[in-house]
Amino acid sequence: MSSSTQVQTTTAPTSAASTDAGSISLRGREPLKQTGALDQYASFEVTPVIGREYPDLSLTALLTAPNSDDLIRELAVIISERGVAFFRAQDIDVAQQKELGLRLGRLSGNPKESGLHVHPITEEGSELGDEISVIDSARNQVSRAHRSHRSAAEGWHSGKSEPGSRNSMVERVSGSPCFHHPDVTFELVPSDFAILKVHTLPPTGGDTLWASA
Repeated sequence: MSSSTQVQTTTAPTSAASTDAGSISLRGREPLKQTGALDQYASFEVTPVIGREYPDLSLTALLTAPNSDDLIRELAVIISERGVAFFRAQDIDVAQQKELGLRLGRLSGNPKESGLHVHPITEEGSELGDEISVIDSARNQVSRAHRSHRSAAEGWHSGKSEPGSRNSMVERVSGSPCFHHPDVTFELVPSDFAILKVHTLPPTGGDTLWASA
């Protein structure tokens, strides 16, 4: 798999939007503020307006720390204010990703009934469960080649789906590595957080760009 990039995404439970842009709040209360709980860990701002990186912080250690709830709640606030947080060289499995996603949401105000979000184009019977979306560039290349061959056989123009069709949307979302997209912000109640884990990188490339709109 040296030529492919595979990532896993877990989206945290959904909740009502905060009244303050760039911050989250418990229902009916003032927006949550940073408390300094993560100040003990080295960090730096990736750009002036978006992104914070914690080069030495272990997410698995965060899950089991004595004051784990305080640390994860603080992380939720920081992500809401900075847009994205980066953690390198993480040894975190799928179950721990799901736990982190759930706790990010619940500790920042989501109701107990709220579960992990299921992406609308996740394949049914995904090998890692419905809450995990697997993106594999090698598999997507095979899928695109199959669709192109099928389209040519059926006389479709240029081997592509009709613009605006669901097939066209799925191809754009899951098949191409070269575009920007929002994480299900089109849904009535979108997820609050998403966790993206790099599984296998190619020798070159494989970067993910993040933007603040």
